[in-house]
Amino acid sequence: MNITFFSIIITLFIGIYLWVKNSNKESILIFLFCTFCTILSISFYEVIAKKYEIFNGIGELDMNATGQVGDFIGGIVGTLVATFSIILLYKTLTAQRESSNSQASEFAKSQNESRFFELLRIHRDNVSEIEFEYTEKIKNKNKIAKSRHFFVVAHKQLEFAFLEFDAYLNYHNLSSDDIYEDSYLNKIKGNKTIIKRNLNDYQLLAKIDICYLILFFGVGKNGKEEIFQILQGKYKTLFVNNILDFYRMKPSGSSKHYKTWKTLIQDNEFFNNYEAILQEREDCDNDEIPSNSLSYGHDNRTAYYPNNYVKYYGGHRFRLGHYYRHLYQLVCFLHYNTELSTDEKKNYTRIVRGQLSDYEQILFFYNSISQLGRVWELSDNKNEAINENDQLISRYNLVKNISKRPLVNNIQTQSFYP
Repeated sequence: MNITFFSIIITLFIGIYLWVKNSNKESILIFLFCTFCTILSISFYEVIAKKYEIFNGIGELDMNATGQVGDFIGGIVGTLVATFSIILLYKTLTAQRESSNSQASEFAKSQNESRFFELLRIHRDNVSEIEFEYTEKIKNKNKIAKSRHFFVVAHKQLEFAFLEFDAYLNYHNLSSDDIYEDSYLNKIKGNKTIIKRNLNDYQLLAKIDICYLILFFGVGKNGKEEIFQILQGKYKTLFVNNILDFYRMKPSGSSKHYKTWKTLIQDNEFFNNYEAILQEREDCDNDEIPSNSLSYGHDNRTAYYPNNYVKYYGGHRFRLGHYYRHLYQLVCFLHYNTELSTDEKKNYTRIVRGQLSDYEQILFFYNSISQLGRVWELSDNKNEAINENDQLISRYNLVKNISKRPLVNNIQTQSFYP
C-alpha cells in the first residue's frame, strides 16, 4: 500500500505540473484518469492477493477462488474500460469536429482571399479603362487623360471650381445662411461626428459638396437636373439655380467661345457682365448674334456668346460612378466580413490603399465629403452621424497617403479624418 500511496502522490504532482505548463487540459485529465485506473488496479490486486489463495496447495488453481476473483476484477475493470472507451470516443469526436471546423475555416479564408483579389482586380480594371479628352490650355491641343492621369486632370478641374465658387460668393457677399436651408444646416450642426471634429466651417462644407457634384454630374441640362434633385431641401433653390448658371457660362477649352469667356472672367465687372449675358440669352432665345451687340461693357459693346457650346464642366459620372461604387463595395466586403479578424481586415485595406494614387486619394477625400460619399464616414442617408466603428475612412486610414500639406483653399485632410 505504501507503493500505491506514493504512486498516487507522484501522479498528482505530475498532473498539477502538466496542468500549469500545458494548455491542453483535456489531455492532462485523460492522463490523470488512466494513471489513477492503473494504480487502482494494482491496489485491488494487492488486496485480493492477501485475502484469496488461488492455489489449492498442490500447485493447481482453485477454480472457485479464481472465478470469484475474475468476477470481481471483470466487474471493476470492465466498468473502468467502458468509461475510458467513452472518454476516448468523446475525444475522437471532438478532434474530428475541431478538424472539420479548421478545414471549414481554412476554406472560408481561401474563399475570402480569392474574392478580395477578384474585387481588387476589377478595381484596377476600372482605373485602366478611364479615358477623358481635354484641351491643354497652354498649347491649346487636345489630349487624352488615361487611367490614373485622369485623376490629375479631374483634380485640376475641381480646383478651378473651388476658385470660381469663392469668387461668386465674395462678389455677392453670401454667408452660410444665404446658402443653406435652415433645416439642413441645423442637421449638420447637430451631427455628432461634425461636432466632435470641430468642422464648423459650413461654407467650406457647402463648397466641397456643390463643387464636387458639379465635377461629377456636370452642368449640362441633365447634370443640372441631377444636382437640383440631390440638393433639394439642403441648399436654397435660388442660390443653387444661380450658381449653376454661373458655372454653365464656362465653355470647354475646345470651344470657340472659350477665349471670350476668359476675357470676361478677367474683367473686374465680370459678374455684371455675366448677368447681362444671361439676360440677353433669354431675350434672344440663345440665337447667335454679332459680338458688337449693344448691351454692356467697354464702349457699350458686348462679348455675348450663346448657350450652344460644350460646357467646361461636362461631368464624369460614367467615369467615376462605378469606380466609387465598386471601391465602397470592396471596403465593405472586408469591414463586414465576420470570417476576418480585425488585423486581417486592416492588412487587406492596406493593400487597397496601396492601389490608390495620390490624386485618387485626394479626389476620394472630396467625394467622401459630398452628398455622394458621406456614407463612408460623415453621415448616413438620413444625415445622421455614423457609428464610430463603421466610419470606414478613419478606421482603415484610407486617405493616409495624402500629403500633410494643406490642399487648395487651405483644406486640411486631418481635420476631417484625424
